[in-house]
Amino acid sequence: MSNDEPQRKQFDAGARIFSAGDASDLCYQIFSGSVKILLDVKGVERVVATLGPGEVFGEMGIIDDGPRSASAVAADDTV
Repeated sequence: MSNDEPQRKQFDAGARIFSAGDASDLCYQIFSGSVKILLDVKGVERVVATLGPGEVFGEMGIIDDGPRSASAVAADDTV
């Protein structure tokens, strides 16, 4: 499989998918489960969105070629 082909990844509940400041080389689509998007607000991570099946996240880093502006954590077992 080449790096250009879609890949399925599985994350256990509570697993960090990526952190703010990480390099942006992938975007994700949720097939099952849910993901919390977190922003650092004065040193405290706050949930700004909870995403579910069919939703896409992490795409802004691909679009603007910058580092991740937020963190993503699996809220439950997620594919």
